Amino acid sequence: MKHLLVMLALLLPLRVYPQFKESFQGPEVASANPWTGDLDGFAVGEGWLLSRADAARNRVSIETPLFYSPTMEWEFEVRMDFKPTDPNHIRLHVYLDDPGTPGARTDYYVQVGSNKQTITFRRQAETEKSPRILIEEALAALSGAVSLRVRLTLENRETWNLYVLEEDRFVWIGSCESGVSASCEGGPLRLECRYTKTRVNGFACNYIVVSDTISIEPERPHAPEEPGAPDLPAEPEEPEAPDVPDLPAEPEAADTPSLPAGGIRINEVMADPKGQQAFPETEYVELYNATDKAVALAGWSFVYGGKPTVLTASLLDAGGYVVLYRSGRELAIDDPGQALPLDKFPASLANAGKELALLDPSGREIDRVAYEPARAGIAWERTGAGFYLSTDERGGTPGSANSSPAAGPDDPDRPGAPAHPVLPAHPAVLPREIVFNELLPNPYPEGSEYIELYNRSDRALPLAGLSIATRRADGTLSARYPLSSITSSLEPRDYVLLTKKIEGVSGFYLIASPGALRELKLPVLANTSATLVLFRTGDEAVIDEVRYTAQWHAPSVRNEKGVALERIHPDRDTQDEANWTSASAPAGYGTPGYRNSQYSTPDEGEVTGIEPPVYSEATKEYAIPYRLDEAGYTCRAWIFDTSGRRICEVVNQDLLGTEGELTWNGRAANGSKVRTGVYIFYAELAHPRGQVKRYKEVFLAR
Repeated sequence: MKHLLVMLALLLPLRVYPQFKESFQGPEVASANPWTGDLDGFAVGEGWLLSRADAARNRVSIETPLFYSPTMEWEFEVRMDFKPTDPNHIRLHVYLDDPGTPGARTDYYVQVGSNKQTITFRRQAETEKSPRILIEEALAALSGAVSLRVRLTLENRETWNLYVLEEDRFVWIGSCESGVSASCEGGPLRLECRYTKTRVNGFACNYIVVSDTISIEPERPHAPEEPGAPDLPAEPEEPEAPDVPDLPAEPEAADTPSLPAGGIRINEVMADPKGQQAFPETEYVELYNATDKAVALAGWSFVYGGKPTVLTASLLDAGGYVVLYRSGRELAIDDPGQALPLDKFPASLANAGKELALLDPSGREIDRVAYEPARAGIAWERTGAGFYLSTDERGGTPGSANSSPAAGPDDPDRPGAPAHPVLPAHPAVLPREIVFNELLPNPYPEGSEYIELYNRSDRALPLAGLSIATRRADGTLSARYPLSSITSSLEPRDYVLLTKKIEGVSGFYLIASPGALRELKLPVLANTSATLVLFRTGDEAVIDEVRYTAQWHAPSVRNEKGVALERIHPDRDTQDEANWTSASAPAGYGTPGYRNSQYSTPDEGEVTGIEPPVYSEATKEYAIPYRLDEAGYTCRAWIFDTSGRRICEVVNQDLLGTEGELTWNGRAANGSKVRTGVYIFYAELAHPRGQVKRYKEVFLAR
């Protein structure tokens, strides 16, 4: 019998999973993976690892363990808001070959950036003073601020290939032969930022993925061979030539004179925020990039009353907005704008009007305007014809496109109002195009209630013209809560998460899309039951309505605190109680801002099942994937040895989603690690309607 089990285990189909994946969803650097090193030199923000280092040092790094395979693939994405140089660049150390012989350790790494604007793949032996460059290529993407995705592959412990992403496909950069030891089973994956004191906080990294297989190989260009080119001689890593300055500010700004006057323009001024309701009472000035390329603002100057304030490092995308204001004050910035607080921003903008200017790093004037006397709580916004008072009901649009001057009443004090609107009219949202998708009426202590909306239409829809209210017992609506602060549209098949306090959500649940979370005033959600209404603010036409109740929770949920109610089928009726249930246990009882754990559509034709445990070297745990035909199943699962003895319990009456994975730490009930060998995974799924499904899978534990 034991021989048969071993044969079955060996015949199980192999499944491919990345051995390591990091998307820096936070809130801490080591939230998802066991990073160690200079953790105090980094922070996590909006799904990116950001440098927050000490200027007294010249480098910071973090690392995490990897398991080495004969064939591997590394992929990562980096950003730098300056042009990288020899002293200012990012390295990813991918392979530390340690055959066990003293002095024979060899470090392999990718370096993004140099004085020659190159990406390089390098090898540094322990006994060598300088690294050997194995692959090198100059890239236009490294001639200024950087946004780059890189892929490196190793084939059969011998052949390395380097690629970069260009126009949605990976382009081959180069190849080399440099064998690694078969005896080296693993080592650190290390991310390193090297910098001078002016470039401490300009680095960002995201999406680090390491696999034990190589993706479909991109097409390689058929260029003629250059004789003698593959074997480049070793060269110093950090040349000390006298014409290479330690502070590379001037080379980075060399391309700014080509920027046209008005290319970056002063686009909005809030000089008197007194009486603001939608925003904190903070003065600000908005800049807009009217060019078709990103511009690094480091070294630029904002001039008020003849006094310049130097801007800190910030990359302003083409068509993007950045809002300047005084450090230490609060300001809500619309998407997709950036905040740029300045220590030396004017303490107070003159209400009577003032001249403002913008200079590039060379001192050339790019823009100069004078705003008119301020109106309390209303910003001056700009068009090609001049400035006008904002017609947005909030009084301004910091970080997003200006309001339309034609949308408001005639104002004789408004100078230069153009004859046509700046923005096209927003499409009207129709009933059931946007629906309630997930509700959390009963949050954890210190948590926050939330409401998730889903756009099930095939077009982008504005949220600013909608409101939410609860319906009273007599059928009337209670206090209205407008969504006017959300100026961006909700894309088709996308989600927005509304809450009174973002930290009350992000502190308790996985946040897959931080940009989907919006903080604003909302009605109080009763724990037991209430009726929520989403409607157009102007005519109060109902877009969606749901009367929820705590009885919609799954029977297996004993404590509803912190457990969200999820919509199952997006196209079924909102009020159908069979279309709602509790969020699953493996998902953490909530999926704010992304697809529900109980999401399902009819007749998908997918096979229901639960798969055998698969070991991950990165997490040191076993993943047990599953996919079910409908929501509502609870699961009990155990591990047995081949003699039938129960080793441990994996889950006990956990509510599952429609798809996901369970985890097992590889330990027996007494806490000891199980021995390597053949084991049996047994699971029993039960549905409230009476269906019971049983699964038995043989697997190898390591």
